Amino acid sequence: MQVDCVQHADVAGYRGADSAPVFEIIAALDPFHRRDEWADPRTSYGERITSTVIADASHALFPEQPDAVFAAIVGYLRK
Repeated sequence: MQVDCVQHADVAGYRGADSAPVFEIIAALDPFHRRDEWADPRTSYGERITSTVIADASHALFPEQPDAVFAAIVGYLRK
């Protein structure tokens, strides 16, 4: 279903977020998002991006660290 969705969705229309600020939450131990890739969004979004790293979390970030994710989002929104 994911492949079909990507093939038929206007994915390019969702990328970039126009001029809106972008908040990125990184799972520190995610094997699919290596540390050497963490700065990549800065190339696309420049100063619009704010990134935060959640420790002790892997690819299942939300169920692994729900309180840390919540705190990160609330902290970002309060800025």
